[in-house]
Amino acid sequence: MISCRSKTSTRHRSSAGISPRCGRGAPSIGPPGWLVHDRKHPLIPSFSHLDRHNELLISTLKEFGDDDWRKPSYCPGWTAAHVIGHMTLGAHFYAHTVRNGQEGVQSIPFGAKDIPEFRQIRAARMEELTALSGEERIGRFQESVDGLQEAFASILPDNLDKPAWHPRCPTPIRLFPTQRFYELILHGWDIRNEPETSIIPEGLDHGAEILKERLPFFYNQAPDPDLEGFFRLETTDPAHAWGLEIRNRSAALRPPDGTGADVRLTASASDMILLACGRADIQARRASGALRIEGSEEKAEAFLKIFFSSF
Repeated sequence: MISCRSKTSTRHRSSAGISPRCGRGAPSIGPPGWLVHDRKHPLIPSFSHLDRHNELLISTLKEFGDDDWRKPSYCPGWTAAHVIGHMTLGAHFYAHTVRNGQEGVQSIPFGAKDIPEFRQIRAARMEELTALSGEERIGRFQESVDGLQEAFASILPDNLDKPAWHPRCPTPIRLFPTQRFYELILHGWDIRNEPETSIIPEGLDHGAEILKERLPFFYNQAPDPDLEGFFRLETTDPAHAWGLEIRNRSAALRPPDGTGADVRLTASASDMILLACGRADIQARRASGALRIEGSEEKAEAFLKIFFSSF
Protein backbone atom coordinates (compact mmCIF):
# COMPACT_ATOMS: atom_id res chain seq x y z
CA MET A 1 0.00 0.00 0.00
CA ILE A 2 1.42 3.35 -1.03
CA SER A 3 0.44 5.38 2.01
CA CYS A 4 1.26 9.06 2.10
CA ARG A 5 -1.04 12.01 2.54
CA SER A 6 -0.91 14.61 -0.20
CA LYS A 7 0.59 18.07 -0.01
CA THR A 8 0.08 21.08 -2.25
CA SER A 9 2.48 21.86 -5.07
CA THR A 10 2.24 24.80 -7.45
CA ARG A 11 5.34 24.31 -9.57
CA HIS A 12 6.47 21.57 -11.91
CA ARG A 13 9.78 20.87 -13.57
CA SER A 14 11.67 17.80 -14.73
CA SER A 15 14.25 16.05 -12.60
CA ALA A 16 16.18 12.84 -12.74
CA GLY A 17 14.88 11.93 -9.29
CA ILE A 18 16.93 10.11 -6.70
CA SER A 19 20.45 10.00 -8.08
CA PRO A 20 20.94 6.89 -10.23
CA ARG A 21 24.39 6.10 -8.85
CA CYS A 22 25.40 2.53 -9.42
CA GLY A 23 26.30 0.40 -6.45
CA ARG A 24 25.88 -2.98 -4.91
CA GLY A 25 22.26 -3.44 -3.97
CA ALA A 26 19.73 -6.25 -3.89
CA PRO A 27 20.72 -9.35 -5.84
CA SER A 28 19.05 -9.77 -9.21
CA ILE A 29 16.87 -12.80 -8.54
CA GLY A 30 14.77 -12.31 -11.65
CA PRO A 31 11.34 -13.61 -12.63
CA PRO A 32 10.03 -17.16 -12.12
CA GLY A 33 11.54 -19.70 -14.49
CA TRP A 34 8.30 -20.21 -16.43
CA LEU A 35 8.05 -16.47 -17.01
CA VAL A 36 11.54 -16.17 -18.50
CA HIS A 37 10.33 -17.95 -21.63
CA ASP A 38 7.30 -15.67 -22.06
CA ARG A 39 9.03 -12.43 -23.04
CA LYS A 40 5.74 -10.67 -23.84
CA HIS A 41 4.17 -11.33 -20.44
CA PRO A 42 3.24 -8.00 -18.77
CA LEU A 43 5.02 -9.00 -15.54
CA ILE A 44 8.43 -9.19 -17.24
CA PRO A 45 9.11 -5.42 -17.04
CA SER A 46 8.16 -5.38 -13.36
CA PHE A 47 10.89 -7.84 -12.40
CA SER A 48 13.64 -6.03 -14.29
CA HIS A 49 12.55 -2.64 -12.95
CA LEU A 50 12.27 -3.94 -9.39
CA ASP A 51 15.85 -5.17 -9.55
CA ARG A 52 17.07 -1.89 -10.98
CA HIS A 53 15.17 0.43 -8.63
CA ASN A 54 16.10 -1.61 -5.56
CA GLU A 55 19.73 -1.18 -6.63
CA LEU A 56 19.34 2.56 -7.22
CA LEU A 57 17.62 3.19 -3.90
CA ILE A 58 20.02 1.13 -1.81
CA SER A 59 22.99 2.76 -3.53
CA THR A 60 21.61 6.20 -2.66
CA LEU A 61 20.83 5.23 0.94
CA LYS A 62 24.39 4.04 1.50
CA GLU A 63 25.54 7.61 0.93
CA PHE A 64 23.13 9.06 3.51
CA GLY A 65 24.49 10.79 6.58
CA ASP A 66 22.54 11.38 9.79
CA ASP A 67 21.08 14.64 8.47
CA ASP A 68 19.79 12.89 5.33
CA TRP A 69 17.97 10.29 7.42
CA ARG A 70 16.38 13.00 9.58
CA LYS A 71 15.29 15.09 6.61
CA PRO A 72 11.48 15.48 6.35
CA SER A 73 9.94 13.52 3.49
CA TYR A 74 6.94 14.46 1.39
CA CYS A 75 4.81 12.33 3.72
CA PRO A 76 3.67 14.56 6.63
CA GLY A 77 5.39 13.64 9.89
CA TRP A 78 7.75 11.15 8.26
CA THR A 79 11.49 11.49 7.79
CA ALA A 80 13.46 9.53 5.22
CA ALA A 81 14.09 6.97 7.99
CA HIS A 82 10.34 6.52 8.48
CA VAL A 83 9.79 5.98 4.74
CA ILE A 84 12.47 3.27 4.56
CA GLY A 85 11.05 1.63 7.68
CA HIS A 86 7.63 1.62 6.02
CA MET A 87 9.09 0.12 2.83
CA THR A 88 10.96 -2.53 4.80
CA LEU A 89 7.76 -3.65 6.49
CA GLY A 90 5.93 -3.43 3.18
CA ALA A 91 8.36 -5.92 1.68
CA HIS A 92 7.79 -8.34 4.58
CA PHE A 93 4.04 -7.82 4.22
CA TYR A 94 4.03 -8.53 0.47
CA ALA A 95 6.27 -11.59 0.80
CA HIS A 96 3.94 -13.00 3.46
CA THR A 97 0.74 -12.30 1.56
CA VAL A 98 2.05 -13.57 -1.80
CA ARG A 99 3.33 -16.85 -0.34
CA ASN A 100 0.12 -17.44 1.59
CA GLY A 101 -2.04 -16.40 -1.36
CA GLN A 102 -0.43 -19.08 -3.50
CA GLU A 103 -1.59 -21.60 -0.89
CA GLY A 104 -5.12 -20.22 -1.11
CA VAL A 105 -4.86 -18.50 2.28
CA GLN A 106 -5.59 -14.82 2.88
CA SER A 107 -3.44 -14.34 5.94
CA ILE A 108 -2.87 -10.98 7.67
CA PRO A 109 0.86 -10.28 8.15
CA PHE A 110 2.67 -9.80 11.47
CA GLY A 111 0.35 -12.24 13.26
CA ALA A 112 -2.39 -9.61 13.44
CA LYS A 113 -5.99 -10.69 13.95
CA ASP A 114 -7.55 -7.78 12.05
CA ILE A 115 -6.69 -4.64 10.07
CA PRO A 116 -6.51 -2.26 13.07
CA GLU A 117 -4.06 -4.58 14.83
CA PHE A 118 -2.07 -4.99 11.60
CA ARG A 119 -1.68 -1.21 11.36
CA GLN A 120 -0.84 -0.92 15.05
CA ILE A 121 1.90 -3.55 14.83
CA ARG A 122 3.26 -2.05 11.62
CA ALA A 123 3.44 1.43 13.17
CA ALA A 124 5.27 0.11 16.25
CA ARG A 125 7.77 -1.83 14.16
CA MET A 126 8.36 1.17 11.93
CA GLU A 127 9.36 3.21 14.97
CA GLU A 128 11.79 0.45 15.95
CA LEU A 129 13.36 0.58 12.49
CA THR A 130 13.51 4.36 12.62
CA ALA A 131 15.55 4.17 15.84
CA LEU A 132 18.29 2.07 14.21
CA SER A 133 21.52 3.43 12.82
CA GLY A 134 21.59 4.12 9.10
CA GLU A 135 23.75 1.08 8.43
CA GLU A 136 21.46 -1.21 10.42
CA ARG A 137 18.39 0.24 8.73
CA ILE A 138 19.83 -0.38 5.28
CA GLY A 139 20.69 -3.94 6.30
CA ARG A 140 17.11 -4.60 7.39
CA PHE A 141 15.79 -3.06 4.18
CA GLN A 142 18.17 -5.17 2.08
CA GLU A 143 17.08 -8.32 3.91
CA SER A 144 13.40 -7.55 3.36
CA VAL A 145 13.97 -6.81 -0.33
CA ASP A 146 15.79 -10.12 -0.81
CA GLY A 147 12.89 -11.98 0.82
CA LEU A 148 10.32 -10.23 -1.33
CA GLN A 149 12.23 -10.86 -4.55
CA GLU A 150 12.40 -14.55 -3.64
CA ALA A 151 8.65 -14.59 -2.94
CA PHE A 152 7.96 -12.99 -6.31
CA ALA A 153 10.27 -15.51 -8.00
CA SER A 154 8.20 -18.32 -6.45
CA ILE A 155 4.95 -17.25 -8.14
CA LEU A 156 3.50 -20.06 -10.25
CA PRO A 157 1.46 -19.38 -13.41
CA ASP A 158 -1.68 -21.01 -12.04
CA ASN A 159 -1.55 -18.69 -9.02
CA LEU A 160 -1.40 -15.32 -10.77
CA ASP A 161 -5.09 -14.59 -10.34
CA LYS A 162 -5.45 -16.04 -6.85
CA PRO A 163 -6.47 -13.41 -4.30
CA ALA A 164 -3.96 -12.41 -1.64
CA TRP A 165 -4.63 -10.34 1.46
CA HIS A 166 -4.41 -6.55 1.26
CA PRO A 167 -6.01 -4.08 3.71
CA ARG A 168 -7.84 -2.32 0.89
CA CYS A 169 -9.30 -5.45 -0.72
CA PRO A 170 -8.33 -9.01 -1.74
CA THR A 171 -5.87 -8.46 -4.58
CA PRO A 172 -4.71 -10.84 -7.35
CA ILE A 173 -1.14 -12.01 -6.78
CA ARG A 174 -0.11 -10.74 -10.22
CA LEU A 175 -0.66 -7.15 -9.07
CA PHE A 176 1.80 -7.21 -6.17
CA PRO A 177 5.00 -6.89 -8.29
CA THR A 178 3.56 -3.86 -10.09
CA GLN A 179 2.38 -2.36 -6.81
CA ARG A 180 5.87 -2.77 -5.35
CA PHE A 181 7.36 -1.03 -8.37
CA TYR A 182 5.05 1.92 -7.69
CA GLU A 183 6.18 1.97 -4.08
CA LEU A 184 9.81 2.18 -5.15
CA ILE A 185 9.36 5.07 -7.58
CA LEU A 186 6.89 6.97 -5.38
CA HIS A 187 8.67 6.58 -2.06
CA GLY A 188 11.93 7.52 -3.73
CA TRP A 189 10.16 10.71 -4.81
CA ASP A 190 8.81 11.14 -1.27
CA ILE A 191 12.29 10.90 0.24
CA ARG A 192 13.66 13.51 -2.14
CA ASN A 193 10.76 15.79 -1.10
CA GLU A 194 10.90 18.17 -4.03
CA PRO A 195 7.22 18.31 -5.04
CA GLU A 196 7.91 20.37 -8.15
CA THR A 197 10.07 17.64 -9.67
CA SER A 198 9.14 14.55 -11.63
CA ILE A 199 9.44 10.91 -10.68
CA ILE A 200 12.80 9.43 -11.70
CA PRO A 201 12.41 8.81 -15.47
CA GLU A 202 13.84 5.29 -15.49
CA GLY A 203 10.86 2.93 -15.72
CA LEU A 204 8.20 5.60 -16.30
CA ASP A 205 7.02 3.84 -19.45
CA HIS A 206 6.21 0.78 -17.35
CA GLY A 207 4.66 2.99 -14.68
CA ALA A 208 2.22 4.48 -17.18
CA GLU A 209 1.36 1.00 -18.46
CA ILE A 210 0.48 -0.11 -14.92
CA LEU A 211 -2.15 2.63 -14.61
CA LYS A 212 -4.22 0.99 -17.32
CA GLU A 213 -5.06 -1.92 -15.04
CA ARG A 214 -4.63 -0.21 -11.69
CA LEU A 215 -7.29 2.50 -12.16
CA PRO A 216 -10.23 0.25 -13.12
CA PHE A 217 -9.25 -2.45 -10.60
CA PHE A 218 -9.35 -0.19 -7.56
CA TYR A 219 -12.43 1.67 -8.79
CA ASN A 220 -14.33 -1.61 -9.11
CA GLN A 221 -13.72 -2.41 -5.44
CA ALA A 222 -15.86 0.60 -4.42
CA PRO A 223 -17.70 1.96 -7.47
CA ASP A 224 -19.51 5.28 -7.47
CA PRO A 225 -23.13 4.79 -8.62
CA ASP A 226 -23.32 8.30 -10.06
CA LEU A 227 -20.26 8.21 -12.33
CA GLU A 228 -20.67 6.99 -15.90
CA GLY A 229 -18.97 7.84 -19.15
CA PHE A 230 -16.03 7.29 -21.45
CA PHE A 231 -12.75 8.84 -20.33
CA ARG A 232 -9.67 9.11 -22.55
CA LEU A 233 -6.34 9.39 -20.73
CA GLU A 234 -3.13 10.44 -22.45
CA THR A 235 0.41 10.80 -21.16
CA THR A 236 3.53 12.42 -22.57
CA ASP A 237 7.17 11.64 -21.79
CA PRO A 238 6.55 8.79 -22.59
CA ALA A 239 3.40 8.76 -24.70
CA HIS A 240 0.53 6.46 -23.77
CA ALA A 241 -3.19 6.62 -24.49
CA TRP A 242 -6.08 4.49 -23.29
CA GLY A 243 -9.79 4.61 -22.64
CA LEU A 244 -11.62 3.98 -19.39
CA GLU A 245 -15.32 3.22 -19.72
CA ILE A 246 -17.55 3.32 -16.66
CA ARG A 247 -21.03 1.82 -17.01
CA ASN A 248 -23.35 0.21 -14.49
CA ARG A 249 -20.91 0.71 -11.59
CA SER A 250 -18.08 -1.03 -13.41
CA ALA A 251 -14.91 0.38 -15.00
CA ALA A 252 -13.15 -1.32 -17.91
CA LEU A 253 -10.07 -0.62 -20.01
CA ARG A 254 -10.92 0.32 -23.59
CA PRO A 255 -9.01 1.34 -26.73
CA PRO A 256 -8.31 5.09 -26.70
CA ASP A 257 -9.93 5.81 -30.06
CA GLY A 258 -13.50 5.29 -28.92
CA THR A 259 -15.75 7.95 -30.37
CA GLY A 260 -17.45 10.53 -28.25
CA ALA A 261 -15.21 10.60 -25.19
CA ASP A 262 -16.97 12.50 -22.41
CA VAL A 263 -13.68 13.67 -20.92
CA ARG A 264 -10.11 13.77 -22.18
CA LEU A 265 -7.27 14.10 -19.64
CA THR A 266 -3.67 14.75 -20.65
CA ALA A 267 -0.54 15.02 -18.48
CA SER A 268 3.03 13.80 -18.39
CA ALA A 269 3.44 10.18 -17.31
CA SER A 270 5.04 11.38 -14.08
CA ASP A 271 2.19 13.75 -13.29
CA MET A 272 -0.46 11.18 -14.20
CA ILE A 273 1.06 8.70 -11.74
CA LEU A 274 1.49 11.34 -9.02
CA LEU A 275 -2.10 12.50 -9.49
CA ALA A 276 -3.47 8.95 -9.45
CA CYS A 277 -1.62 8.29 -6.18
CA GLY A 278 -2.72 11.48 -4.41
CA ARG A 279 0.66 13.19 -4.63
CA ALA A 280 -0.05 16.21 -6.81
CA ASP A 281 -2.31 19.21 -6.37
CA ILE A 282 -5.01 18.90 -9.02
CA GLN A 283 -5.94 22.57 -9.26
CA ALA A 284 -2.30 23.68 -9.37
CA ARG A 285 -1.58 21.20 -12.16
CA ARG A 286 -4.62 22.44 -14.10
CA ALA A 287 -3.70 26.09 -13.58
CA SER A 288 -0.15 25.51 -14.85
CA GLY A 289 -1.33 23.50 -17.85
CA ALA A 290 0.45 20.37 -16.63
CA LEU A 291 -2.97 18.68 -16.47
CA ARG A 292 -5.22 19.46 -19.42
CA ILE A 293 -8.88 18.49 -19.39
CA GLU A 294 -11.39 18.70 -22.23
CA GLY A 295 -15.06 17.76 -22.24
CA SER A 296 -17.73 17.63 -19.56
CA GLU A 297 -16.55 19.58 -16.53
CA GLU A 298 -19.13 17.85 -14.34
CA LYS A 299 -17.89 14.38 -15.28
CA ALA A 300 -14.28 15.53 -15.06
CA GLU A 301 -14.75 16.80 -11.50
CA ALA A 302 -16.37 13.52 -10.47
CA PHE A 303 -13.55 11.55 -12.10
CA LEU A 304 -10.84 13.61 -10.40
CA LYS A 305 -12.45 13.23 -6.99
CA ILE A 306 -12.61 9.45 -7.30
CA PHE A 307 -9.46 8.54 -9.21
CA PHE A 308 -6.96 11.22 -8.21
CA SER A 309 -6.91 10.75 -4.46
CA SER A 310 -4.67 8.96 -1.98
CA PHE A 311 -5.71 5.64 -0.43
